[in-house]
Amino acid sequence: MKEQIGLALVTAQGIKYLGKYYSCERAIRERWFELAHIYGGWAIQVSYFPNDTDEIFLQLDSEPEQCRVITPQDYEGSKLERYFLSIQLLKMEWKTVQKKRKKRNPKTLQKLELNKNIITEVETEVE
Repeated sequence: MKEQIGLALVTAQGIKYLGKYYSCERAIRERWFELAHIYGGWAIQVSYFPNDTDEIFLQLDSEPEQCRVITPQDYEGSKLERYFLSIQLLKMEWKTVQKKRKKRNPKTLQKLELNKNIITEVETEVE
């Protein structure tokens, strides 16, 4: 069958197209799913072969990027998802702490130490 072109949606769960979710090296390397979780999703042009919807191809550069279908078990409730969400929350808190740190508030410094301990615990759990 002939290759088809369409628009997919980048979401926190993956690249959604035709009711399925996909992932690829580029999306992971560039943290697309994390960005979609924070800022919301965006559309992206893809191509696919209707007789094989287990893979789609991103049409971003001269070379198409292959994406493979992922199942809900690959991303729902996983330790990796909890890890990324925890890190994201800590990053937001870190920015707040950095702003307050200029004031040298003792409570802010205590919170910073607490965040370091939380990061260590989360990393230990993921390992």
